[in-house]
Amino acid sequence: RDVNAFLDGELPDFIMVPKVDHPNELTIVNEVFDGRVPLWPIMESAQGVRRVWEIAEAPGVVGIIFGAADYSADVRCRMEWEPLMFARGSLAAACAGAGIEVLDVPHIEVRDTEGLIASTHRVKAMGFTGRACIHPDQVAPVNAIFAPSREEIEQARRIMVAFEEAKGAATLLDGKLVERPQIRAAERILSIAS
Repeated sequence: RDVNAFLDGELPDFIMVPKVDHPNELTIVNEVFDGRVPLWPIMESAQGVRRVWEIAEAPGVVGIIFGAADYSADVRCRMEWEPLMFARGSLAAACAGAGIEVLDVPHIEVRDTEGLIASTHRVKAMGFTGRACIHPDQVAPVNAIFAPSREEIEQARRIMVAFEEAKGAATLLDGKLVERPQIRAAERILSIAS
């Protein structure tokens, strides 16, 4: 009924699908909308994380959001960095493999800007492409962290030039090896920056 209610009006820009445990759930939602609405499943359970590779490749999925509060309750762990590391790593790897986005759980302590910034740097380092926010004050710090810095953009440009000058062969830049993985990372930075 919830999904059908959307069909009576203008289609939404996207749909967040909570508590997804199996890719079939997304296949059903995608079929209802004839593939016209991007889907963002929320991974909130041990079963969802167990099937995250299949879920990431389900039709219509453009990104996954980590629902750490429900996940931690499901697996009986604390909602802290170390106990959630396996789930975060699984989501980051599955989403990278599927070529889709992955957003971390919102930082639930709304006034803890320092904690928000620190944990956002950590999830970015793990491969997350963004973070959900629950308060307008969180948007600017999160965007600042996920936006490439001037230094990152300049280094990415230098890497691309060095690789082009080497005609696609492995080369050195500032004494460091530059080959395909560095090119992919540089391309990603330049794509985000454009």
